[in-house]
Amino acid sequence: MTETGPRHVTRSTYSVDFGSFFSFRSPELIGRGVVEIFPTEPILELRARTNALISRPAKRILTSSEIRNLRGSGRIIEFDVGDASNPRNRRTLRFTCDSAEDATAICHSLPAETDQAFNELSRFHASLDALPQAASPWRSVTTMLIALNVFAFVVMGFFGAGWIEVASMRPYIEFAANNGAATTQGEWWRLITAMFAHYGIVHLGLNMWALLDAGRVVERLLGRLPFALAYMASGILSGFSSLLWNQDRTWSAGASGAVFGVYGMLLGFMLKEKASTPSLVLRPVLKSVLFFAGYNLLYGFIHPRIDNAAHIGGFVSGFGLGWILALPPHPGIRSLRQRGRMLLALGATIALSAAAVALSPRYDYRFRDRLALERTYDAAMHGREVTIRREQAAHLEKIKKGGDSTELADWIEQVALPFYRESVEKLNALKLTPGYRTDDERNAMLYVCRSKIANYERLVSDLRIQDPTALIRFDASENAVSKTAQKQLSTKGN
Repeated sequence: MTETGPRHVTRSTYSVDFGSFFSFRSPELIGRGVVEIFPTEPILELRARTNALISRPAKRILTSSEIRNLRGSGRIIEFDVGDASNPRNRRTLRFTCDSAEDATAICHSLPAETDQAFNELSRFHASLDALPQAASPWRSVTTMLIALNVFAFVVMGFFGAGWIEVASMRPYIEFAANNGAATTQGEWWRLITAMFAHYGIVHLGLNMWALLDAGRVVERLLGRLPFALAYMASGILSGFSSLLWNQDRTWSAGASGAVFGVYGMLLGFMLKEKASTPSLVLRPVLKSVLFFAGYNLLYGFIHPRIDNAAHIGGFVSGFGLGWILALPPHPGIRSLRQRGRMLLALGATIALSAAAVALSPRYDYRFRDRLALERTYDAAMHGREVTIRREQAAHLEKIKKGGDSTELADWIEQVALPFYRESVEKLNALKLTPGYRTDDERNAMLYVCRSKIANYERLVSDLRIQDPTALIRFDASENAVSKTAQKQLSTKGN
């Protein structure tokens, strides 16, 4: 510990601001208040209001022995108060002065005594400040990643994905989300696009808040380029974890896998560099990381829609990458060893990705072919077919009650036959990959449409000649078509 020389001050009073009730630091005093400095012990009196739901006037009187680790930045002053022999009972007082001149005067009037832990922390931050870093916060990797996520959200919104919440899954399915079948059938770029696509503004906001909170710290600890590499790598590996676990059952999107990777990097760095990391940094970081990971994983297990496979994969891969890339915050050491560590991290990522590709499941259908089938037989086509079936049932019921069969024959020629002929034309125009279930589904649909055309044409002919057995033969033919189509698909599926 160090001790400054004797204080030579006169009694002075300063107006300050202790912050609001909603401050993240949970201040002991809040609101506008007064700091009064005395030339003798006690040397300091702080007056404001208590930080409570029912606030009341309060004051805090301090002696020189209670004040240590003074630090100031602009108009902001902070110092620790409490028993020097018991750091756990120590509290931090923080307030903002009305001017930088007031802050300077107050700092000169207070003891400059520091303890060993604080000195270690100061040296640690000085070492980090000496490392190469972004010229401004706006040019940091963390800020750029947040900007890319926001840009992707805006682009997806213009494609119809929605703004407040998901308006349509189509843009995610077509362009961005990670899915076992879609990704493994040549669209490996989804492992990257899924990292920047989000399901609504709340999903985006929560992920970006977590990235901003942890990303700035990890970027300083690892360095800009290593952090960028580790972020992308953990995001990609979290995507592999998702598709290996969920296969084609879900469409995964969001930066949460990569964000979990950031927290994993933080844990990996801290455990690897315990010797060079002050306890004042290490202990709260470990608690924060473990709380973040534990709470979010538990929340994910409770809510099945959350992709915990991606979270776990991102955290584990981030931990490994943080361990590999961890180096003491010393410019000389990093200039000699950082490139080698980055190559090692890149090699590990490539090896794990290659293994994941080899282990990825394969599917009996083509994803893009299924989309083409869905676009051909879309909601409008389905609606028309439902209407045709309903109208057909109404016409058949009329005939059974003695109605005119000519009306049914005219309806078939004017409505039903054109619909199924159009369906055959559209299905034939599709270029699907042979040998897959999607092609078999198209062929089964073609079989049904062609059979219905033949059945309708036969029924029209029978109705025109007033054949009394026309409806019996038609019902039997329709049942046979349905059974044959189902048998074809079940046989191909097995």
